[in-house]
Amino acid sequence: MKSEYIYLDHMLQRCEKIRKITGSVKKEAFFLDEDKLDLVVHSLEIIGEATTHISGEFKKEHDEIPWQEIKDFRNVMSHQYFRIDPEVVWTVATTDVEDLSAFLLRILNKDKM
Repeated sequence: MKSEYIYLDHMLQRCEKIRKITGSVKKEAFFLDEDKLDLVVHSLEIIGEATTHISGEFKKEHDEIPWQEIKDFRNVMSHQYFRIDPEVVWTVATTDVEDLSAFLLRILNKDKM
């Protein structure tokens, strides 16, 4: 169980990195900046990979997080990279990452008490 918190913390760190990148640029500029797009995609891949190290029991206890969707999105980005749509990446990075970050903070802070 304790090692799962290491992966949750990695996920949270990557959420923060994504928020920093997307918060510093407008959507149109993001699409034109391959480096920023690549960094966000890589961070999303890391988040997705981290979910594979979380136990099924823990996932059931925290079913507010769409674990399978995160993993599936990671698989598309990793194995079907030619299908990556920058618009989808932007939406995930600016909306879903915010929600995920809030859930992770709640879990990590709650379990510290």
